[in-house]
Amino acid sequence: IVEEKDLERANAGVQSISQIAMFIGPPLAGLLIAYSGVTIVFIANALSYLIASLTGMFIKINKQTLPKMKKSTILKDVSEGFQQVWSVKWLRTLLLVDLIGGLAVVGPLQVILPVYSKESLGLGSSQVRIVMAAFGIGSLIGMVIVSKVKRKYKTIRSYYFLEIFQGAILFLIAIPSLWVVLTILCIVGILNGISGVIMTSQIQAHVPMNKLGRTMSIVALASFGAVPISQLLSGWITEHAPLAIGFILASILLSISGLFGVVVTKKQGKVTFQTPAVTSDSK
Repeated sequence: IVEEKDLERANAGVQSISQIAMFIGPPLAGLLIAYSGVTIVFIANALSYLIASLTGMFIKINKQTLPKMKKSTILKDVSEGFQQVWSVKWLRTLLLVDLIGGLAVVGPLQVILPVYSKESLGLGSSQVRIVMAAFGIGSLIGMVIVSKVKRKYKTIRSYYFLEIFQGAILFLIAIPSLWVVLTILCIVGILNGISGVIMTSQIQAHVPMNKLGRTMSIVALASFGAVPISQLLSGWITEHAPLAIGFILASILLSISGLFGVVVTKKQGKVTFQTPAVTSDSK
């Protein structure tokens, strides 16, 4: 849909809109429920999907750039997509670092942070929402900043260094100070927003078009697949260990995963995409 030189800007725009929707959605739903009831909320939600579908029909795509694909099954696509990603060293490394990053961050911020805010910072429910919003605001700022960064700095190695930087400061959330927590969450959010756009753009820029759909699906599967596992582990920590341990472990995991990515990428050299040995219907 967009030229390679515009990928960062396009991805930043898409992810920024998603982030804004996450801020607007919950309070808007609360207002609708309070004044109109749950039924109206579901009707409004259905209409929003209808509008999105209709507007999507008007997106113009250069059909000449789209490869012809043979019919296949979902399981076969998933299997071939995984082999596709796993057979390319830099993609395999990126997948592992992204998976570990999801395990390290999601649970502590979604499960441990609310409990920590109430028990260690002494905040009420409304104030906890402000703390939870700090990371999202930071992410939004990061997505805006990344479009201003010179292209030569937006590499896969940069993504790994950003993971290390996030890990290096995330443990500071364990300091029971509201301003420290808000500041660190915002900074981590900024770094996370920048790294997310860089990762997506680099995959789109280096993976051939006929491999891109399956590759992005596997990467997304790794990201979302880490969520329930991270939440489960974080829930166990809230019941059986000091809450600060969750943030310290998250810092260690992030730093190790980022360092692993930097070391492996240095050994691999130039980023290329080599077609897997397995037969693919998408050729």
